[in-house]
Amino acid sequence: MTSRAATDDAALTAAALSVAAAIGVFGVVYGAVADPVLGPALTVASSVATFSGAAQFTMVGLLASGATDLAVVAGVVPLALRHVPLAAVLQPRLAPGRTRRVLLSWFLTDETTGLALSRPGPADRTVAVTGALAYGAWVLGTVAGVAGASASKLAPVADAVFPVLFVGL
Repeated sequence: MTSRAATDDAALTAAALSVAAAIGVFGVVYGAVADPVLGPALTVASSVATFSGAAQFTMVGLLASGATDLAVVAGVVPLALRHVPLAAVLQPRLAPGRTRRVLLSWFLTDETTGLALSRPGPADRTVAVTGALAYGAWVLGTVAGVAGASASKLAPVADAVFPVLFVGL
């Protein structure tokens, strides 16, 4: 007989892997689009240091169009500010402890928040598992995009996927 905990773990893993797979695809597109603008090292470094596809795509789009640094910051900051209400909604579902919450904030994304809010019980494990898998997929996807994807070949995919991404946001 399967225990409830094992069933819950399997359901969490399945949901987290589906989120990670989608984010990995976006990572490939980002790597291919950002590489000509930032170069391979900075493209990968940006995904390691900033786990925010919306902010990164915005940054690259603005830089590619010749925007100033101030314009890039002005475009990215409002996207970052959406994490304030995400955190406020999720906070009551997190276990006490400031250090734990600070560490989990790295994985605060629209997807991890949505999944954590849709599952019963404390959100910490859902955010940690989903976030870790999604972050790994984002970085690996970026590397794959830099390594071999062609931005021109991915343009139709990006045209189809970006509206879905921003409607989701």
